[in-house]
Amino acid sequence: MQKPEGMKLGLILLVTLAWCASAYAQPARSVPCHERALGDYEAPGLPIAPLSGAELLLLERGEIPTGRYVFGGIVSSMYGFGIGHAIQKRWTESGWLFTVGEIASLALAVHTIQRASSDCVRTEIECAGQRGYAVLTGLALLSYTGFRIAEVTDSWSAPPHHNDQVRAARERAHRLRTATPYLTPTHDGGMAGFVKTF
Repeated sequence: MQKPEGMKLGLILLVTLAWCASAYAQPARSVPCHERALGDYEAPGLPIAPLSGAELLLLERGEIPTGRYVFGGIVSSMYGFGIGHAIQKRWTESGWLFTVGEIASLALAVHTIQRASSDCVRTEIECAGQRGYAVLTGLALLSYTGFRIAEVTDSWSAPPHHNDQVRAARERAHRLRTATPYLTPTHDGGMAGFVKTF
């Protein structure tokens, strides 16, 4: 037996009124009740999954302030070696890669240049066969350039993405603290209620 259209409409109205009434019992929010929609919540009919370890870590670290982001980006662009990442407090995340990579690349370049020049000073025959040193020096300098480009790109692009992730985790944590309404269609009609996670 199919339920009349009026009952479905009444059920939706009842859920909306109950939802709005529960909003007055909660602390004030920036979005008024009548402007909120069921689509703002995740997976209607299912409780929200608890925060993951990565989300908890993001909440603990917090957002990167604009001043630190800009100053770190400038230092990364000018000096490198992961210093800008340390200013942005992201050295353990990715800055150490640039510190190690750039130092290793420069050390290899300096070593091959020194080795080639010392061999050339000894004999002209050894100097003629130093093409291998030139190739190694070129590869080391190319590697250093690649690390620098990646470091500058990461120092300017990663903090805004990090801040977006922190805001999303904060929003999910807020949803877990409040009752979430749901409306689920079933083969008999529908089911409505609230999901509260403790």
